Amino acid sequence: MIEKLRNELGRSLMNSCADDGVDVEYVDNSLGDKKAKLMSVDKFNKISYNKEELRKRLEAATKKAYEDKHITKEQYDALIK
Repeated sequence: MIEKLRNELGRSLMNSCADDGVDVEYVDNSLGDKKAKLMSVDKFNKISYNKEELRKRLEAATKKAYEDKHITKEQYDALIK
């Protein structure tokens, strides 16, 4: 289901942008610093994510932002529920 929605979203975004005269390019920035490469829509659509792992990474990044005083306690509390 998520794959289908992502494929539809990607196609919709590309069609909408094309209608407006905008080119869309997907970039794989998971390769490390200064090693990003353009990727095909097909490769983009094959990416799958573990929701629990993403949640843990987001919570860790949010906690670090709070500890480093980049966000307030109120912002932290709103993000971590």
